[in-house]
Amino acid sequence: MKTSVIFTTCNSPDWLEKVLWGFSCQTRLPDEIVIADDGSSPETRQRIARMRDDTGLNIKHVWQADARSAQRIRSGMLAAALALLVIAPWEAAPAREAQPWRGWPLGERWSLSIGAFFAQLDTSVSAASASDPLGATIKFERDLGLDDSIARPVLSVGWRFAKRHKLRLKYFDLDRSGNTISNVNIRFGDADIEVGLPVESFFDVKVLEGFYTYSLVFTEKVDLSLGLGLSLQDMDFGIRAEDGQIIESESVSLTAPLPTLHAIFSYAFSERWMARVDVGWLAVEADVSDSSDFAGDIWNSSAGLRFKAWGNLAVDMSWAYFDIDVDYNKRDLRGKIDYDYHGPLVALQIAF
Repeated sequence: MKTSVIFTTCNSPDWLEKVLWGFSCQTRLPDEIVIADDGSSPETRQRIARMRDDTGLNIKHVWQADARSAQRIRSGMLAAALALLVIAPWEAAPAREAQPWRGWPLGERWSLSIGAFFAQLDTSVSAASASDPLGATIKFERDLGLDDSIARPVLSVGWRFAKRHKLRLKYFDLDRSGNTISNVNIRFGDADIEVGLPVESFFDVKVLEGFYTYSLVFTEKVDLSLGLGLSLQDMDFGIRAEDGQIIESESVSLTAPLPTLHAIFSYAFSERWMARVDVGWLAVEADVSDSSDFAGDIWNSSAGLRFKAWGNLAVDMSWAYFDIDVDYNKRDLRGKIDYDYHGPLVALQIAF
């Protein structure tokens, strides 16, 4: 049913503007607004004309000099064209109506998660001078003694700033170092390390991920969305060995902004239990600077469950998988990085 809202005014253009802005913010806009005016000055008429343009509301202005309140309201009712009449006090600006989806299990506006990522890692790297054939591939876990499993803290924050729009940020690091005795000849960039030498190595990765998603379907139980993610991977890796007075060392630093396209499906089994599947992939080529470029494939996916345990506090349990296969050129080095990390992530989440 269509509605007409009627209220009176008399030389109060500022209050009139507040009331009209209030009606313009409602989820269901009135089909027309009738302003019964008791002989206001031209300023009121000018303010109404401006508010028509600014709000897009259908506003009728009924002007009558020195009329009593009841008479003004009666004049407004006669001018109203629709069936359902709402008579509003002139000095009361309506509050913005609460969005019903805010109360849905998947409709939280803000979320903050702090947890631990128990990562399994597999890292293969080759590096050689640009003028030489590509060096042999080094597996950092097998050949250089780096841990293949670590636990790291993870911080994540999410913001649904509109019904179908959401932003999310996540940060963690995967820094590792190792010491071993080389059991093979290792050629890495300009470093040439023989069998039997003590070798120090490191592979540090700091990860900042950002996501924007748009919900194609958003109901009380289902959220199906598409999104664009950007994983900023700040990588430093290298090796060092000492043979008497001769030191062999080589290191590489690479900051790679890795975009991914995402498809995300979330389902609320109940008010307390929710499931989520997120699949992200992209093939990318980028020039980071005049002397640095890379190209490769990226997978960035996860699946998990969330249980609302106490009020706004939830437990989030998921499995994360990231795989990157990148060819890079940096100054006089060229090489290849193939590394992946995967494993369970457990976090406490506050959502509201």
